[in-house]
Parts: sequence; C-alpha cells; structure tokens
Amino acid sequence: MAKEPKERTRAKRHSVAVGGAFPDLHMTLPEACAYIGIGDRRFHDMAREGWFKKEADGNWSLYGIVQGYQSFLKSQTKQVREQTGKATLEKMRSKQVELRMAKDEKELVPVDLAVALVQVAVGETMARLDSLPARCTRDLDERDAIKEQVDAIRKEVAEFVAKSVHDLQTGDDTSFAEPEDDPGPVGGEEPGLSGE
Repeated sequence: MAKEPKERTRAKRHSVAVGGAFPDLHMTLPEACAYIGIGDRRFHDMAREGWFKKEADGNWSLYGIVQGYQSFLKSQTKQVREQTGKATLEKMRSKQVELRMAKDEKELVPVDLAVALVQVAVGETMARLDSLPARCTRDLDERDAIKEQVDAIRKEVAEFVAKSVHDLQTGDDTSFAEPEDDPGPVGGEEPGLSGE
C-alpha cells in the first residue's frame, strides 16, 4: 500500500462523517489560523473563551473551527446591535431630558403659543394702521391714497404671517431667512403724501 503524502497526514481524515455528509479534518494551529484568517494569539484567546476546542490528538477540528467562528461572529453582531440600540435609546432619552429642561427654563415656546402671539401682535398693528389716514390728513383724497397703501401693507403682512405660520407648523424655515435689500420706491414716486 502506498504512503499518504505528508500534507495529508497533517490534516487527518476521521472515518466518522460530521453531520453525516463530510469527513471532519484536523488541522495544526498555523493551518487553522490561516483558514479563518486570524493570528495565533487571537486564536488562542478565542480558544480560551470557548469558541474552539482542541482535539485529543493536539490538532484542531475544521468543523469545530468553522462552527466556533460562526458562533463568535453571530455573537459579535448581536453585541453590536445591542450596543447600537442602547446608544440610540440613551441619545433619545438625553434629548428628551434636554427638551424638558429647556421648556422648564422658558427657552422653548410651543408653536401654538408663538402663532397666537404673532397673530395678536399683527392684529393690534393693523388696527392701529387703520386709523393712520385720519391721523395724517383731513383731505379725503389723501386719506384714500394713504388707505390704499395701508391696505397693500395689510395684505402683504397677512400673506407673510399666513406663510410663516404654515412654515412653523411644518418645520420649514424659509420664511425666516434674511430679507433681501429692497427698500422699494423712495422719494418722488410715493403717491400724494407730501401734504400739498
């Protein structure tokens, strides 16, 4: 009978099939480390932790190494998921406490309250603007010209407030961007406000 090659003697075949389908191979430490791609120090650490078990012949079972390494990877994935979940939960709790403290210190105002305040302030301003034409002149033509301007301002402000309220409620902050430098008409183009 011919001798088995040297390489074959390192990885001995058992006559017992693992799981009934494949024979189990035994490997030396360097072969086992190379097979799963880790260093021998890490391999020994994992063996001490119980992931791999040395066989009676002093070698390592390929089946045991594969099963142990798969279990190790699953365990690591589970730990990462748990840590991520805990970190997310802790972050949410921290944010909740932060918001509660800001509310208690009056740094936060509910949107409904802010909207009501804006609406009251705009309403009061518009009511006072209604009396502006009569305060400025007794001339009815000039009053009408001033009233037209006040009405135009009222419409612009009402549109701005309506958009701002909508943006506040939906979380869009485009209404609150810095306004462009557009002073509008100045000087001679103003209608009949000179008192002539």
